[in-house]
Amino acid sequence: METAIASQPALTRDEWTQIALLLKEELDGLQTEIHHTDSQAYRDDLQARRQTLAGTLQKVEAALKG
Repeated sequence: METAIASQPALTRDEWTQIALLLKEELDGLQTEIHHTDSQAYRDDLQARRQTLAGTLQKVEAALKG
């Protein structure tokens, strides 16, 4: 398991909302790229990235709701 960064930036609600939007856009793009990728190794890397970004998005959205 990776360690957390000791110091995290203090962002405004609007900044976190923008980060959530960027994560959603990246996830949409990754889905298309995964679909069009022929290399299994590269597809696996993209799917791992998608999983990480999806988890990050869930955390950001939960924080925005709380």
